[in-house]
Amino acid sequence: MKVSPIQIAIMGFFGLLAALALGVLTGIIPLPKSSDSNISGRVVVWGTLSGEGFQFVETAIKLKRKDVSFSYEQKSKVNFDEVLSEAIASGRGPDLNSFSRTITTQ
Repeated sequence: MKVSPIQIAIMGFFGLLAALALGVLTGIIPLPKSSDSNISGRVVVWGTLSGEGFQFVETAIKLKRKDVSFSYEQKSKVNFDEVLSEAIASGRGPDLNSFSRTITTQ
């Protein structure tokens, strides 16, 4: 089977991409460091989980990021998707959302 020059070029390109990805994943090729030390502010989270369930997540994050505060609003499972889509469409949606597994399977 004869290999055309375009096939060689394509295989070489993807081979180079694979080598770069492997270098980044193994740490041989370092990525630039982000300056996330100045992250602060308020994060609004909507979800169908209880507020007590989210408290664990908030506590864990605050151990690392003391300048970040959370506001969790528990929403009804019945119409969560409608409320969320309307809020996003109007530009007043949450920063994050959290919901139970049963909502994603509906």
